[in-house]
Amino acid sequence: MRFFQSLCQNLFLWCLTSLSVMSLPAFAQEAAPLPGAEDPAFQSALESWLAGEDLEALTALADLSGSENRAAQIFLARLDRLSHLHRHATASLERKARVALMRRPGGLSGKSWMEAAAVDVPLAQAFLDIGVMEKKAEGLRSLFALGEPYAASNALPGYMASGAFEDVIDIIATAPNAPAATRDLYVESILALKSGGTAYQGSARLPHMLWTGTAKEVDGLPQVAPTDRIVWAPPHPGRWREGPETEALMKTYAPKVPAWQPIVRFCESACAGEVETCVAVAAGQLSGAPMPFQSPLETVLSSEDYQNSPRFEYDFARVFDTAFWHVDQVRAYSSCLADALQAQIDLSRKP
Repeated sequence: MRFFQSLCQNLFLWCLTSLSVMSLPAFAQEAAPLPGAEDPAFQSALESWLAGEDLEALTALADLSGSENRAAQIFLARLDRLSHLHRHATASLERKARVALMRRPGGLSGKSWMEAAAVDVPLAQAFLDIGVMEKKAEGLRSLFALGEPYAASNALPGYMASGAFEDVIDIIATAPNAPAATRDLYVESILALKSGGTAYQGSARLPHMLWTGTAKEVDGLPQVAPTDRIVWAPPHPGRWREGPETEALMKTYAPKVPAWQPIVRFCESACAGEVETCVAVAAGQLSGAPMPFQSPLETVLSSEDYQNSPRFEYDFARVFDTAFWHVDQVRAYSSCLADALQAQIDLSRKP
């Protein structure tokens, strides 16, 4: 019996390994426009938001949401979820006014507009599903398939940490548009499964693979580039003391990470004399989503257009403006970055 079980497990892992060579990753088909996305009123609200006219844009989006514009409902729900994109404009409002602006009527704190859109828009249902463990795998597959690869990728580490390695492997292997960095989670899930990994070991393995440098071609699995690997566990500069190889890795590869190019541009402008150090230190401050500079909703606003908009330089700073930002600690590693980013954070806090 034990021999049979071992044989079955080895065959299963062999199939996963073979699948990795065949299907990582394919390219996405263009998603159909969201209902209401081409409405001139929605496009006008989107333009106002990109211009940094937050209250004007949010008011227009709320009105459109009340008129059953699905694109407005989903976009507003995404902003509500990503608080750094609105708290500078809404924090000073009375609670009742803030709830009325960001959420639909219902209960003490209102309800998400995503629930209203989910009645007939699969993308909205997918966003709801990733918040429910029993539906998470289905929701992640749908997000990839429906043109939201960054939102899906940002949700994968938590699912992996729950021990859902087989699901993660299948989701990434069949994703039509997974970012290159996401294949790191694929390789790590297979390695975790081979080693008998269980819940919570997934998240612990990510930094382990980074520090030890063992994420390489193993048993025929796709090779993971350092620029893809470090996205998921950027080491805080405080960890550089553990060994010079970590500092060297970050300074060498952090400026080449596709998801961190907004940091590179900021550092090139603010700290031209120490770009590599600036990028490495800034990336080490990131908390939360590993790909935080992407559009909140790719299906109506590309990340390229978002990052080229007037509001982005302020949203960029808002990503860092969390409880983990300690300017004095950052100054110990890069005084240029500390001063430049703090100045930008101060500007970004204004409505």
